[in-house]
Amino acid sequence: MKRTLSVFLPLTLLAALLFTVSAPASALAAREVEFGQTVALSRAAGYAITRDGTLWYWGSNSENMWTGDQSPERSVPGKLTDGVVSVTAGDWGAVITKADGSLWLFGSGYAGDGTDWAAYFKPVRIPLEGVVSVSVGNNHILALKADGTVWGWGSNATDGQVGGGRTWDVLEPVQIFEDAICVSAGQSHSLAVKKDGSLWAWGYNAYNQLGVVTDEPYSLYAVKVMDGVKSAVADGLASYAVTTDGELLAWGYGYDTVPERPAQVGGRMTKTSLMDGVSSVPGGNYAIRADNTMWTWAEDIRSALWGDSGSGVTVAGTSNRQFKPWKLADDVASAAARHSSALILRPNGTLLGYGSDASGQLGLGSRGKYYFEPRAVIDSVAVPGSALGVPSDWARADIESAIAAGLVPESLQGRYGENITRAEFAGLAVRLVETVLGRGMDAYLAEKNITPGIPFTDTTSKDVAALAALGVVDGVGGGRFAPGREITREQAAKLLAGLARLLGLGEPGYIPVFADSARCSGWASGFVGYVSGHGIMGGTGGGGFSPLDGYTREAAIITSLRITRLLAG
Repeated sequence: MKRTLSVFLPLTLLAALLFTVSAPASALAAREVEFGQTVALSRAAGYAITRDGTLWYWGSNSENMWTGDQSPERSVPGKLTDGVVSVTAGDWGAVITKADGSLWLFGSGYAGDGTDWAAYFKPVRIPLEGVVSVSVGNNHILALKADGTVWGWGSNATDGQVGGGRTWDVLEPVQIFEDAICVSAGQSHSLAVKKDGSLWAWGYNAYNQLGVVTDEPYSLYAVKVMDGVKSAVADGLASYAVTTDGELLAWGYGYDTVPERPAQVGGRMTKTSLMDGVSSVPGGNYAIRADNTMWTWAEDIRSALWGDSGSGVTVAGTSNRQFKPWKLADDVASAAARHSSALILRPNGTLLGYGSDASGQLGLGSRGKYYFEPRAVIDSVAVPGSALGVPSDWARADIESAIAAGLVPESLQGRYGENITRAEFAGLAVRLVETVLGRGMDAYLAEKNITPGIPFTDTTSKDVAALAALGVVDGVGGGRFAPGREITREQAAKLLAGLARLLGLGEPGYIPVFADSARCSGWASGFVGYVSGHGIMGGTGGGGFSPLDGYTREAAIITSLRITRLLAG
């Protein structure tokens, strides 16, 4: 078996794998999707999505069943799944949105597939498409579609929180509202904001959380609450609304927040004004202002901050007292909060935990503690509104096949449109060799009586060392490997040819000639001919090969898959 190749130049393979004749440049651009909500808190668990679309989980709850961790606590982050762009949590479980638009239920709840409440050992897909945001309550779920329609399902027989006049549990998604821009599910009531700024509510109302007077302690149909609303949050038995001018209003029964029985004024309940300049409410007791500061009025273990005089403030004509809002953090990009716990996301991707960690929900490796100052939990968390690179449409099916075949390291499962680096390709190449040979690289090297050393001064990667020992890669001069350097298409061709020959693929029967062959470096021409002759790499449009262009992650992954298929005959 011939195994020659003197220079490693990490692979960014075959953006043209399936385009062996030509492929328009626009077809090679990775499609981008934006992240939605990237941090979430349930009763006893936390969630975060990192920039590569990986979903992480920590805490203790029934949700441990689907993490594979049956221990009483799981208080440090652990990986759940990939390709996630949004997460929202309720009391007992969470719903995620993947990059392909699909919805999945984690933990306990109603899956919307006709079955009753259940605890799931594996994530289950929710049969609903076209969703742009989701809100999970105690035992019901609301989903907002791109067309403004609101869909709901879950427990409903007692309080009517799913809505639409139903008095039975709803086991499959049904349309219940329209023309909405925001939805929120509370413990047993629901809120929706329409495009015209009007706020509507339905469900349980024994604590006046709907913000209107009802004949029964519930409303089965949506009732109008007020106008001039930008967003709203149903949290437990309380409701919060941010008006179009940034005022934060609250009503219902909150957790140390708002009066249980606000005064009735002309058939409606008065709303307590908590603060102004608010842009969003990440959860009951917390608000983010337009200047990116985060405020709370929840009870703090250090001190109970009653009103200015310290003796309490009378709210809405009642004897109930309300804590005075105080600033918790600056420079906040996003947050998730529940009662006395909060996850705070910085613009640089650092996630901080604050407050009660009674169940390990802050991910700080403890349980039963209270953190008086925010502490770092995990880095590289995606900021809502930032972009996640997903496979181009032409590449999606093959990348899914490559991942299923075990060819793609987790570190390469995301940001597919970026150019691959030398170190990244080394990891991909080793995975290819191991998959084809059916055994680990260490075992293969032992069979060949090869003992890898540390050949370069700027990396200690085992993958790089193994490939160097096999003669597949070498450095860039001066004893360096340059692991972070991106590769070009002609460099990818050299590397791919070396890997294919190492694995036993012979010489091609023909060698295509490209219109821009004269642009290839002298050392690269034979390698370009080899990979194009086998159909491992193809052209880039207009009869050219574009030898000096960068090579993307998705192209590299697909080329690995192509080599395995060629070897399999």
